[in-house]
Amino acid sequence: MKVYKFLTILSKISVMKILVFIICGILVILNYGCSDINSDANKSFNARLAVSGDSSDPFYGKKLCHNSKYKCIKIYKKDTWENLFKDKNTRQLVMDLNRTNMPLKYRDWIIIPKDINNSHILYSPFPQKVSKTNKKKIVISISKQAYAAYDSKGNLLRWGAANTGAEDGERNTPLGKFKIYRKKGATCQSSKYPIPKGGSPMPYCIFFHKGYAIHAFKMPGFPVSLGCVRVGNDDAKWLHQFSPIGIDVIVEA
Repeated sequence: MKVYKFLTILSKISVMKILVFIICGILVILNYGCSDINSDANKSFNARLAVSGDSSDPFYGKKLCHNSKYKCIKIYKKDTWENLFKDKNTRQLVMDLNRTNMPLKYRDWIIIPKDINNSHILYSPFPQKVSKTNKKKIVISISKQAYAAYDSKGNLLRWGAANTGAEDGERNTPLGKFKIYRKKGATCQSSKYPIPKGGSPMPYCIFFHKGYAIHAFKMPGFPVSLGCVRVGNDDAKWLHQFSPIGIDVIVEA
């Protein structure tokens, strides 16, 4: 009799496990989860701990934490760009707002737009329209840590993150109005760095002044380079196609 009761209980447990498995499967399909692994990523952004501004923080945008268009949220250890922002366009917008293309494990907080469904171009830190010049131009802003590309009619076509030179007096990105004088493709490399033989990758490099160039590279989210302007890989490709030799590159403070 005791053996029969034990078997009956065991069969019920097995049935329960099957039911739990089926329910979990349905929830996964519906984009939920039954595991507590990275459960923070499933919380709404409004439920996340908000962070406040800190002028000593090196990352771009802490002052935007108090802007009506944005919110700054805490990042947890298991967070990734992909699990927080499954839509590629949304993910790119948030990365651009934070001026970075590096993994989230390096961050404790990020800026997010309060209306995440708005168009990328609407979050540009640059004007949508500038004076007509009858030629294309690229604008680099050191304070905004971003670039803007304008057509010949003065319309903003694209903007994105851009990390400029480390501000130590020696590696600052030069200010002024320059012209593109040389370009190379995906295999572009530095002839100087690392010293003494060079070879550091500078994909889709666009030289605008002496050895200074716009090119693809890692961006932590603050001025960091040896003077060049770092942008994301897709932006570097786009700018390379957009920019004929001779167009203006304007670097602003």
